[in-house]
Amino acid sequence: MQDKLYFDQLLIGGIENTDSDFPNFSGDFLLSLQPEDELSRQILNYIDFSRRQTNFYLTNEEPDEEQEEKLMEEENTFDSLISSNSWHIIDHTGHKTRILIPSFDSQNTVSWRLNSD
Repeated sequence: MQDKLYFDQLLIGGIENTDSDFPNFSGDFLLSLQPEDELSRQILNYIDFSRRQTNFYLTNEEPDEEQEEKLMEEENTFDSLISSNSWHIIDHTGHKTRILIPSFDSQNTVSWRLNSD
């Protein structure tokens, strides 16, 4: 059965094959969000950024400082999403779990940690 990733009431996508290595959790991500409004577009832009950032760090043992600085500057544009307590997962039984902002990769995997706030 599929779990669902949400930002507030906005469905972002489904998560299958969930795995955990506490405190990290991950699963296969199936995007369902459409760019219908400003928030949706911002989240889709964040997902794109997160994939590029993850790829950058996975493929560069010695990251280029200039590229790394550009990524850090771009990350600042997503501060409202990053610091939000609105991220959560609803599992196949209907149980809601609050999480910190998830990260995404180019292999359609999503990773997250629990939000203890």
